[in-house]
Amino acid sequence: MKAKAKKRKEPDARYEAFRAQWERANPWNMTAVQACLMGRTQWVQVESRKADGAEGYKIDHARDPDAFPAPNWPKRTLNDLVTVTFNGRMIDRHDHPALLRLVGAKQNLT
Repeated sequence: MKAKAKKRKEPDARYEAFRAQWERANPWNMTAVQACLMGRTQWVQVESRKADGAEGYKIDHARDPDAFPAPNWPKRTLNDLVTVTFNGRMIDRHDHPALLRLVGAKQNLT
């Protein structure tokens, strides 16, 4: 008797972005991802360490954890937010007027 295969949950876009960053591991990407993950539950301040001659970001927390209210993230998916935000403003075809202007191609004005 075969065991039932578990249905794998599809990762969301945020997870995929983080995974892509980890695959290109360097101090900048690693500390940026750490700051993003921490920022999901607490307020953080991120600052480049380049002026100090170091690579990566310095991650600071609020001195008093209750200085700010907890982050309140939208309940909508990232795809939904992007779609709503950029509705009518995306280059979604090869003959889009904005793309044609960018590449210096003639536009069909009829």
